[in-house]
Amino acid sequence: MKYVFIITIVLFCFFTQQKPERTVKENRIVSDAQPNITIEVDKEYEFIGKLNFVLFNSAEVERYLFAVVENDSIKKMLTFQFEAYLPDNEYTYKKNYNDSILLGDHWFGKENINAVNVLHIRNFIDKWKGKGLEHEVTYGYLEENNYEYEDVVLSDFLVNYASDYRSELVVAYYENMSNFGLQPEKIGLDDKFVRVTIGGKENSKNDKSPITRLKQNMMNSFKIIKE
Repeated sequence: MKYVFIITIVLFCFFTQQKPERTVKENRIVSDAQPNITIEVDKEYEFIGKLNFVLFNSAEVERYLFAVVENDSIKKMLTFQFEAYLPDNEYTYKKNYNDSILLGDHWFGKENINAVNVLHIRNFIDKWKGKGLEHEVTYGYLEENNYEYEDVVLSDFLVNYASDYRSELVVAYYENMSNFGLQPEKIGLDDKFVRVTIGGKENSKNDKSPITRLKQNMMNSFKIIKE
């Protein structure tokens, strides 16, 4: 009887394992697991919402949204997506990055910069409607709360994986192309384009190209507090 009791307690603890706790206060995100990290967002940005959803019935997601807003119009948006596979599957996140950066005590892989048309978002939503795609959940939330946004943005991403590759943190930064005095046709895009990679290495620290400026704006928008 004693052993049955002990096994029951062990199983109970296993199946009721607490989820990571995360809080937002004064533009600071504190996460106690997956990963254990503290993120401080620049005061230029306001916290506009937290989204909880299940992605493709396989991963649990918490997405934190910060934005620079003028008259209900989003000029820049910064998101932190904490994502972890559910215990009923054995999927893993794994992607090799040729370039990475150490922020605080955490390594992040660098993604390419993209020009993204709202057509891309709508196509994704139509294709995967009801599957918990972050595009659908996020843009649905923005529209429900009467936020406006431009059709074309530049985007940049950083990705941190857990050592077991079962969870990840994705930092996504979006900024209106018009912030850089650009229109799609100026970089060879017509109004039918959906998503184009425009990423590349800057030529120098004094480079004023949109790519360099976007990267600088992203890195100035937040910092990881070193433990």
